[in-house]
Amino acid sequence: MRKEKNYKNRVYTCKICFATFADFDEFDLHMKLSHEDPLW
Repeated sequence: MRKEKNYKNRVYTCKICFATFADFDEFDLHMKLSHEDPLW
């Protein structure tokens, strides 16, 4: 079994539509564009 470095594979999940993003900037952009919710 390989040891994965989990901290590099952090996944951000949208609590509203459950889309997943590997990058925080993409996640942040998704929240602003798709849900217009700055308080996520």
